[in-house]
Amino acid sequence: MTDNPKTIPPPDWAEDWGRIPYNPNAERAAFNATTNGPTSAIPKDHGQPAPAVPVSTSGNVRPLQPPPGINLIDAICVAADQRERQQAQAPDMLAQAMTMMMQQQSTMLALLAQIVTNLESGTAKSAKPKAGGSK
Repeated sequence: MTDNPKTIPPPDWAEDWGRIPYNPNAERAAFNATTNGPTSAIPKDHGQPAPAVPVSTSGNVRPLQPPPGINLIDAICVAADQRERQQAQAPDMLAQAMTMMMQQQSTMLALLAQIVTNLESGTAKSAKPKAGGSK
């Protein structure tokens, strides 16, 4: 290094850092405390729970009952549930129409198969006498 009368002062953060006391033993203890595995957030000594606060029964206690209007909401929910169950059990119009179309197609195919079978057996019968008549 050169002997320069103008020395550059250290930055502010270095001065602040130098003022922080550093104890390597405390640093090691803090590191060991955090790396020795999980510790419970609940203390080991639970002690006795606090006694329950006595409830005042000085006439201003209301009997337990559902809040007002809950019966109406329950009735609406039950009616909606029954309506949905009925709709789920009854087939819809589209499904009924498709079922009818499939039945019609099955009937038409059965009739066409019978017609083709009759035509083939009719041509076979008409061909047999012709073949037998030419002998």
